[in-house]
Amino acid sequence: AVAHCTLSNLKLASGVCRVPELLAAGVTVALGTDGCASSNDLDLFFAMRTAALLAKGTRRDASVLPARQVLRMTTIDAARALGIDATCGSIEVGKRADLVMLDPQSPSLTPSYDPISTVVYAASRADVLNVWTGGNQAVEERACRTVDVPATLAAMRNLQTVIRG
Repeated sequence: AVAHCTLSNLKLASGVCRVPELLAAGVTVALGTDGCASSNDLDLFFAMRTAALLAKGTRRDASVLPARQVLRMTTIDAARALGIDATCGSIEVGKRADLVMLDPQSPSLTPSYDPISTVVYAASRADVLNVWTGGNQAVEERACRTVDVPATLAAMRNLQTVIRG
């Protein structure tokens, strides 16, 4: 399996992953992010959009890496790459209830003629309304229920100050 971290590859000028060729060869390709070490971001929505557009642009072929394939790389193929696809990565009876609900009233998601295309090409983390992991609600109406965000941010800023000396 390959973790395709488009944004860090672009920022570090590491080249462009040959995703269509890997998929054609039967390789599981998962979409990922690298965070502050190399892309300064963990936004999978932005990574999905970038992966799809980069593949199309570098090959000059709008049919390359369609939205459905990109969403698959972000969900079930990511779980498969981690060896946990038996328990998560898709919505099926007996699997963990890991779900993200986007705000259907969001201007950036309107109009939506194709829900999968809308998620890949138009959605952003700002559109996330609710999140469930393992059946437990972690984000409710955009508020995190599992982490004290202000305290965590304060601790991170304090750590940053300590590291800088």
